[in-house]
Amino acid sequence: MYFWKRLRLVFGIAFFWFFLLAPLNATAQVFYVSPNGSGNVCSPSTPCSFQTALNLSSSNGQEDTIYLMAGTYVTGSNPFTYSDDNHSENFPLSIEAQPGLSNEQVVLDGKFSTQVLHVLNSWYDHDAADFTLQSITIRNGRTSSQGGGLYV
Repeated sequence: MYFWKRLRLVFGIAFFWFFLLAPLNATAQVFYVSPNGSGNVCSPSTPCSFQTALNLSSSNGQEDTIYLMAGTYVTGSNPFTYSDDNHSENFPLSIEAQPGLSNEQVVLDGKFSTQVLHVLNSWYDHDAADFTLQSITIRNGRTSSQGGGLYV
């Protein structure tokens, strides 16, 4: 009888620690991109394109950080776009120069032909999600409406 009481106590404490005091497993995804990146691995050794990282981060259900490696990222006929079409991404997104780089080393360029970065999101519906853009130069954006460089 003493054994069973003790066993219940041990399991009770373990349950309490595991489910109530253990921190929530907030998962985070880190993407590495380069101006000539390809594929969808997005790792430091196999970087993907900036648009691929934006697409993957917009639907993975995680907090995301996109590190841009040194270089100039030129838009094509469309701006770089982050789109949360299904309104499920209530997670922070950070787009940053790779640690150790300055904003002069990482440039998003619209070549005077298109908007540079367009962020379409559902964050206005939520209180928790943040959008951060850090140590990046945005230049030469153009649009007939608002936000030639950045539109959020």
